[in-house]
Amino acid sequence: MSQHLGNPGHARASVADGAWRRPAARSLLVAPLRNARELIPSLAPVILIAVSQRGMAYWLLLLVVILPVLLAVLRWWTTTYRVTGDQFQVCHGVFRKHLLTAQLDRIRTVDAEASLLRRLLRIVDLRVGTGAHEDVALHGIDAGQGAELHRVLLARRRSASAEAGASADASGPGGAAEPGGAAEPGGAAEPGGAAEPGETFEPGDAFASGSGAPGERTVAAFTPAWLRFAPFTMTGVATALTAWAIGARIVNEFKLGDTIGPWIERARDATAEFSRAWLIVELLLGTVIAVSVLSLVAYALANWGYRLTRRDDATLHVRRGLLTSRAVTIEEARLRGVVVEQPLFLRVPRGARAKALVTGGGRGDDHGSRSSHLLMPPAPVAVVRDAVADILDTDRPLRTGLVRHGVRASRRRYSRALLAVAPCAAALAGAAWWWGWPGWTAAGAVVILALVPALASIRARWLGHALCGDPHQLTGPDAGYLVAAEGAFPHQHHCLRTRAIIGWVMHESFFQRRAGLVTLEATVATSTGHVRILDVPKSRAVQVIRAATPHLMDEFLDPAGRP
Repeated sequence: MSQHLGNPGHARASVADGAWRRPAARSLLVAPLRNARELIPSLAPVILIAVSQRGMAYWLLLLVVILPVLLAVLRWWTTTYRVTGDQFQVCHGVFRKHLLTAQLDRIRTVDAEASLLRRLLRIVDLRVGTGAHEDVALHGIDAGQGAELHRVLLARRRSASAEAGASADASGPGGAAEPGGAAEPGGAAEPGGAAEPGETFEPGDAFASGSGAPGERTVAAFTPAWLRFAPFTMTGVATALTAWAIGARIVNEFKLGDTIGPWIERARDATAEFSRAWLIVELLLGTVIAVSVLSLVAYALANWGYRLTRRDDATLHVRRGLLTSRAVTIEEARLRGVVVEQPLFLRVPRGARAKALVTGGGRGDDHGSRSSHLLMPPAPVAVVRDAVADILDTDRPLRTGLVRHGVRASRRRYSRALLAVAPCAAALAGAAWWWGWPGWTAAGAVVILALVPALASIRARWLGHALCGDPHQLTGPDAGYLVAAEGAFPHQHHCLRTRAIIGWVMHESFFQRRAGLVTLEATVATSTGHVRILDVPKSRAVQVIRAATPHLMDEFLDPAGRP
């Protein structure tokens, strides 16, 4: 395969000229760090041998330094990319060549990310989503070319989709595309999608903190007042537990118990004169403070500078991050709905967050989740609801009253809550009786059982569903929506466009069957795969199917309308 490598640093050279390009050479300053992180599990035995054997074995540590650098150079030299008339191609591989090809009309998302060090070096990482199991990743490209490539891929995608939609219309009814697969409202872009004469792409374009692009309007933006929601997100708890697990592993692997043992003994002796109750209070207070600080730091690192904007080309843009900046583009034509989440503790300061239900967005990323689907970080619930109403062009799905599922569904909330906490309460009570634990242990079991009615009442009150709008409309203020609400950890309020539903699934457990309830799932082509309505009466489930998707399920129902 012959390759012509363009000059990555030339500001006037367009990435749409079809020439093969390599990532920026300065990415070699950070690539060894990423390789070292990937090779840690494989090189850990080498490090342990070198440290334990000493002497000549220390020369093995050179392998830990040389191997990541050598691998980074080889990866940089063998990685090239280009944009052709209808494809985006990435070629890479040290010992085996891999040519990854993404059809431009299949590109769903183009996400950009840059850590603090990469921002200083003016390089970015791009991730192109096509709806396949894995995205096409391109690391360490010049930030200016990354911004241009981001724009060109989306412009070419819209142009290809418009041509495909025109071909489908010309072929007659048999060639009709699925809902949302036709050309986007923004119209066809220029075939080249390249920069206009004299237009340049600055390294910070992909991570600009404010609007300023033509036709761009700000929907929501971060304010420092949002930091008050950080302690209620529980990210500090997860961070503290992760740090504790890593610390315990390090102590165990390097046998540091004898080293830190005297410190623990001195701390125990110093606190021996205090009462146990006072120590417990201090420990709890210190834990709350530490978790709150960790939550604040994690929230600021992830969401500082957040801004959600809409553009005239029918796309949503999300930018956020303090040290590591992320820029995500979501096409409105691929948006199937929105989920508003309110974890139990986040409801205390009246906060919420929102995620997008996007079709063809892939199944995961390097972090095991689709962070590109986040629309709103924890923020005031009124701000989140206003942003969702702006995105959906209507607030009807958020203000429509829910249809409750009846006494039997509420009763299941109480029984399930009791089954969840009863083993824990029984264990505490048993330990207090068998081993003679303090009396407050048995009191804790009573408190846990006392929480059952409150928890069950909250979950029963937040359970329901609704239908609103015209089920034949896919977008716009009159679009039809299926609304499903459930849960407390967190409470989720799904707003799904009915035209996006491609099927239905009914689940009945043994206990649900006895109560005449079912779990109804609306199948949709998103990363989650479905939106469920929990513990709905079977007769009502059939009504929902018929109202949301007319004639879709008639062939599966008997003359009496039963499944």
